[in-house]
Amino acid sequence: MVALERFVVLLYDKTSNCVDVNNARKHLFTKTGRQIDHIPPSKEALIQHCKRAVYQGAHIWSQASNPTPPLPDPSDWEWQFVKGNWHPLWTTLPQASETCQELLKCGCKTGCSSKRCKCFKTGLKCTALCICNGCSSTCQN
Repeated sequence: MVALERFVVLLYDKTSNCVDVNNARKHLFTKTGRQIDHIPPSKEALIQHCKRAVYQGAHIWSQASNPTPPLPDPSDWEWQFVKGNWHPLWTTLPQASETCQELLKCGCKTGCSSKRCKCFKTGLKCTALCICNGCSSTCQN
């Protein structure tokens, strides 16, 4: 998994030194200003994707010439049966955009007390997601 995580990180940022996709996600979202849709999958989602790929490659395609191959239950390999069809289980984690409406970040570099600051405007405290990294001691928010 370490090699796969590093590979995925490089797909999204070829200059990154990160080896952990969750750290790369945080860095790309907070420091480079990328939208949440343009960052790597979470480690949880990557593990589930790998399981689905192993199921397809090792269990399905490796037995393609067998007319009745003995197959393990797809639900054990991150597939779910919905309305008569098998669908990938993308992640068991909730979507951040749906569960965390206050998920926003400011781009302030010199304190967050002005009305330009997204956090200040909404009455929220700056966090590690913000460019200011949760504000410095000069921040009045």
